Amino acid sequence: MQIDSTSSPSRATVAGGNADSSKEIAQLQAKLKKVVAELKTVASDDSMKAEEKQQKERLLQAQMQALEQQISAVQQAEQQKRQKQAEAAQQHAVPDQRRATKTPGLGENLDVYG
Repeated sequence: MQIDSTSSPSRATVAGGNADSSKEIAQLQAKLKKVVAELKTVASDDSMKAEEKQQKERLLQAQMQALEQQISAVQQAEQQKRQKQAEAAQQHAVPDQRRATKTPGLGENLDVYG
């Protein structure tokens, strides 16, 4: 039985928001769960030749590692996105703070006699 690769590390970019990355992570975790289950099945299968069994186990372990790396990459991309949003929000808040602490202008210091 031939097992095809189920993942591609280049798919780890996040174009959408948090919901998209959460959905992608959930899909990757579901794939990972299937690969883990298949690895357990192969490990307990006594009908396979030792060499074939070892090769299949290595392939499944490589797939698990690739899926874990994808999950990590999606999580890091989401974290970076949140960090950039926080930085942008902070940069927009700074000019407002400067206006609030600005020293009064010439017209604000004049007394009006009437």
